Amino acid sequence: MANQKVSREAILEEWRKSQPKSAPATYQEKMNFYLWLEKERPHLLKFRISATQQGDKWQTVHAWLNEHDLH
Repeated sequence: MANQKVSREAILEEWRKSQPKSAPATYQEKMNFYLWLEKERPHLLKFRISATQQGDKWQTVHAWLNEHDLH
């Protein structure tokens, strides 16, 4: 299992490469990116969800992408 912080940074780097526009992405764009990760970069999704987090990996990645859109 990968460290969640390392996975987060790698996933956000892939996100920045795939989203050249400056406007916040739609839910569907984020879902399509997650599906792409599952197919093309599955190793990035091999992180552990902590006991204090709830949900699945999609929810975790979605939250990271939402936080990224705020900056």
